Amino acid sequence: MTTRHRRRAAVLATLVCLAAAPASADFPQGVWRGVLTSATGESTPVQLEFSDMAGRPLAMMAMPGAGDVGLSSIAFDGRALSFSYRDGATWLRCALARQTDGAYAGPCLAGGDTVSSIRVEPAE
Repeated sequence: MTTRHRRRAAVLATLVCLAAAPASADFPQGVWRGVLTSATGESTPVQLEFSDMAGRPLAMMAMPGAGDVGLSSIAFDGRALSFSYRDGATWLRCALARQTDGAYAGPCLAGGDTVSSIRVEPAE
């Protein structure tokens, strides 16, 4: 097992403990791809991976150079997708709204301040 696979397994094991909301029938599954844009305008490709474990929504975000980051407090109702993640010592809360083209986009906040934005859509 490679280091990346061990890290991914550890993130998934942690998410089993962190997932708080029960999965709905509409909860996204599979891989979503998009871009995370910092407040300074720097763009980073991201990949969100959604799964369901024992009725709990689980997700992680993969970013080149940063590895996998576990997502928690996941909520999805078809019109909005929200989640939290930790970047170093800072917790960020992302609230994405469904766009007319089917993608989800919105800000990521830390302490009430917008520190980045993200736009993702299901991979085909």
